[in-house]
Amino acid sequence: MIMYNTVRNILWQLVLLLCVLLYPTASVPQSDGTIQREGLDLQKCGVPKIALRSRITDGGVADEGHWPWHGGLFHLNDYQCGCTLINELFVLTASHCVYNSDTGYKISEKLVRVRLGMHRLSANGSSAVQTYTVQKIIPHSKFVPNTHKHDVALLRLNGTVKFTNYIQPVCLDLTESIWVEYLADVYGTVVGWGLTEKNRISDQLLKAELPIVRYTDCVESNPDLYGRLIYSGMYCAGILNGTSPCNGDSGGGMYIFRDNRWFLRGVVSFSGIREGTNYCDSFSYVVFMNVPYYAKWIGTEVDTARQELLQATTTTAAPLVSNRWDSDLGEDDYEEDDIYSLRMELEGEQFAVASRMAGNGRTKQSVRTVRCGQSVTLSCKRSARLAHKTIRWYRVENGERTFLIENETLVYRDVRYQHAGEYWCQVTGDNGVMHETGLQLTVTRVPIHFQQGANVSYAVYDAVVDNRRSSQFSFEMTFRTNDSDGLLFHKPPIAGVESWSFSLLLERSRLTLRVVPPGQLEKVFRSVKLNLHPTRWHTVLVSSYDGKGLMALDGQYLLGFEGHLLQHRSDRFFIANVPELRTVGFSGCVSRLMINDRVLHLERDFIERVNVGQCSTCSAEECTADLCPGAQEQQSCINYVCSEGRCDGSDVLKPEGDCDLDSVAHTQGLRFQHNSYASYRSFLLVALTVDLQFQLRSTNDGIVLHAAEHRRGFGKFITIVAKAGRLELRFTTDAHLHTIYLESSVKLTTGRWYRLQAGYRDGYVYLQVDDELEVARSVLGTVFPTDRQLIVFLGGVRWQGFINRHKDVKQGLDGCVKEFKLSGLPVDLVDDMVESANVRSCQDQKEPKATLP
Repeated sequence: MIMYNTVRNILWQLVLLLCVLLYPTASVPQSDGTIQREGLDLQKCGVPKIALRSRITDGGVADEGHWPWHGGLFHLNDYQCGCTLINELFVLTASHCVYNSDTGYKISEKLVRVRLGMHRLSANGSSAVQTYTVQKIIPHSKFVPNTHKHDVALLRLNGTVKFTNYIQPVCLDLTESIWVEYLADVYGTVVGWGLTEKNRISDQLLKAELPIVRYTDCVESNPDLYGRLIYSGMYCAGILNGTSPCNGDSGGGMYIFRDNRWFLRGVVSFSGIREGTNYCDSFSYVVFMNVPYYAKWIGTEVDTARQELLQATTTTAAPLVSNRWDSDLGEDDYEEDDIYSLRMELEGEQFAVASRMAGNGRTKQSVRTVRCGQSVTLSCKRSARLAHKTIRWYRVENGERTFLIENETLVYRDVRYQHAGEYWCQVTGDNGVMHETGLQLTVTRVPIHFQQGANVSYAVYDAVVDNRRSSQFSFEMTFRTNDSDGLLFHKPPIAGVESWSFSLLLERSRLTLRVVPPGQLEKVFRSVKLNLHPTRWHTVLVSSYDGKGLMALDGQYLLGFEGHLLQHRSDRFFIANVPELRTVGFSGCVSRLMINDRVLHLERDFIERVNVGQCSTCSAEECTADLCPGAQEQQSCINYVCSEGRCDGSDVLKPEGDCDLDSVAHTQGLRFQHNSYASYRSFLLVALTVDLQFQLRSTNDGIVLHAAEHRRGFGKFITIVAKAGRLELRFTTDAHLHTIYLESSVKLTTGRWYRLQAGYRDGYVYLQVDDELEVARSVLGTVFPTDRQLIVFLGGVRWQGFINRHKDVKQGLDGCVKEFKLSGLPVDLVDDMVESANVRSCQDQKEPKATLP
């Protein structure tokens, strides 16, 4: 399994191992299959019952009971792979572990066994070990045997796992972002029984701690292997010193310690093979499947299992199918004497709240969250066995219950922080017996409020800066205010150190950046007078990137400035006011703060909050332009399932079709509309070139392709737009020089496919459509550094937080794109996708098929 740097000539193989599990114990009634996830039921997951050190610094033998969620998959009695227990019904493993590598067929569930609570493979008679057969093997639908993408699988066990000191579920790392770049150099722990330095399966459970590495470092280490495989559903980790997972560790997890518990971040998939052998190369990076990327898929499968259990094990009216999967029902929630359940609905989402009243008089109270600004419906549903006379709702205020309404449901529209609190539903039956259940409602994403007056109001944040990024600074704030003056943020100099000071202020309705370099006079950069609406949320962005800075408001570029905003390893930022400064403080609400590309949690991340309250209004669904149409749902195809997408103002359209792109999209291309986009990563160490085929469905202007030094649009850029029936290439070789334009001579029509070739080559930026004479412009140097990986947007851009340098084009392409190449290398439009919104297959049944050339 895990090899150590004290061992020489350690070998590691790319093994696509077959997984299977042991004979089962007697089956017991199953519970609801609650996923133990971040932010939910944290008291139940990721905490070993046996004391465990928070950091493990060397590879070695794991102590018994320290990794109670790690299990073994067996083919009858032969060990094959690792797996991770995520709740009492499911283990998560690698898909290749449940396929026969010779035949390419999935292994029969009858042959698979899972052992939990195991420390030694040979300890068959240990009382700590539980063995289960498998009811259903669920590989990811996109997984293809003998390939590496989507290499994840869920195994639904026969029977409910009984948690002990040696068997506990892990927490799933379901962070909002699938990006692992921010986790670079963070260490995760991998455990397993894989090959040791003697190329033998270890009898004892072994462990090793590995750092997560950046995509660029991984790809550059072996471009032939990793360059053609790595996408957002994967990440790499390793030290390249012989400490590594090896044959037999596939399917096991990488666990990250955070907030005093362990989270599953990745699943061991593959690595390189030592030449001439079938053994792992332990001096290469290991590839893990990225668990947050598959969050929706895991949730869907667990939801399905929950619905089956609810229908089979309770006489209560079956709940509607839910797209939420954070219910925390426990085993004892399914007693025969259950009377009724309390339900909560959030703007069309319906799910059972984990609160029930049992006949023995025990009352449970649940905690549930609703986002500020949403609508919520609390519904008290009676059992079919209980005829009732009245249903009354109460809220606890100052320790006493206050009657609210006599009704089956309690509805709040546009929830505010004032709605948070303890609620009780009271049901009186025909026999006069009263039953009740409670709910603690928590409101999240509540903006904070600063009010200057006799007492100053401010917050303080300490930023830890990576020395490699000391010259890259960004500050973003979403706010609303009635005032024309106020300090937004201030970074003071560090005492006794040569350091910079800079501030951002509102001065007479102008955004003003004041910068004081060490030993120099103050530099002032001031915008034009702004039209700030007191009832509207505005987002300001200030960024300095490699000596080029900019200021923007609501996604519109305001001004650029030369110079670095240098930071030190530990800088302090004051928000809204500074006690020592004679500056007018900011009065108003703040819904979002981001410093150095890190979004701050407004309740937890400040080291000090002075006279800071909660805002009486909520932010407008992160829109920075017009309000998002409330009746329309935006969708994103990230993770290949429909989920909440972006909100960009009045041009947002309801997407047609669904997001599950079938094989047609791979060959026939992607269909974009005005609010669509898909993003991809450029390849390293080569100049950026583009080769694709596109088809217009209308003559409207739109963005075909965009790439910039920074993914949010600032820095040097190349943009290709459809404009007035022709293609234009727009670029700059410096962040603040005038934009250079190249225009194609080909007149574009709808319904026809065109070939586009563009990019940088041999000192020229060029543009060519079909067989026209190439349009080119010589440039000094290169447009983009070849050692920096770019995010390339296709068919549009992600408008949220994007700095649009093209004020005449404010929407995406209305048409199709296929046969896409970046820097000469083919790009799979679906599997290589980093992120997307509102895209579908080009050959949509709702539209007439276009004639191919």
